[in-house]
Amino acid sequence: MDSEHQLIAKSKAGDVQALEQLLFRYHANLDQYVRSRYGERDGMFSADDIVQETMVTVFRCVGQLQGESVEQFWGWLRSLADSRMRDAVRYSGRDKRGGKLKRINERAVEDGSTATGMIQRVPIDGDTPSAMVAGDEAADALRLAIASLPEEQRVAVKLRYLQGATPEEAAAQLQRTPSAVRSLLRRARVTLREAMRRSSLWLSKR
Repeated sequence: MDSEHQLIAKSKAGDVQALEQLLFRYHANLDQYVRSRYGERDGMFSADDIVQETMVTVFRCVGQLQGESVEQFWGWLRSLADSRMRDAVRYSGRDKRGGKLKRINERAVEDGSTATGMIQRVPIDGDTPSAMVAGDEAADALRLAIASLPEEQRVAVKLRYLQGATPEEAAAQLQRTPSAVRSLLRRARVTLREAMRRSSLWLSKR
């Protein structure tokens, strides 16, 4: 098992699997940091949103991390979360798409499709993530897998499976056709399945 220092170095060099493992190790700490510092801000946005968007930024920008120490990586994660929070406050109440943070969809809250229920909401070629990774680790692994998706695929997954939008509603927000959205979702499910399988393999070796 690689040390955190080794995972940081590999992640900066472009090793996606190393970055997945690294973020999985830090997910609980990041979640605790965001919740203790910011809470839910009266429903303006959720801590889950902040954590998710922070991880998306890490996947995009890990090569920009200065240094390879554990302290530098953890400090960078916190600064990214702080930046995402400032974005959320700045853009709250405005219509947003893509990677921008947005208010929790009411229909998603009602049907349990926010982060706590996501492992049952995202189908991966007939399986649910919990069939591939056991327990609470399934939701964390799926969050990381979603964060690693290309932007349009990630937004399509969030709209369709986590916010409960129909393909037509998702297509309108993405400015694509419903058939194009279905194609995005198919490609996303393949990528998510591969990511969840990787998580299952390295979790079994811990």
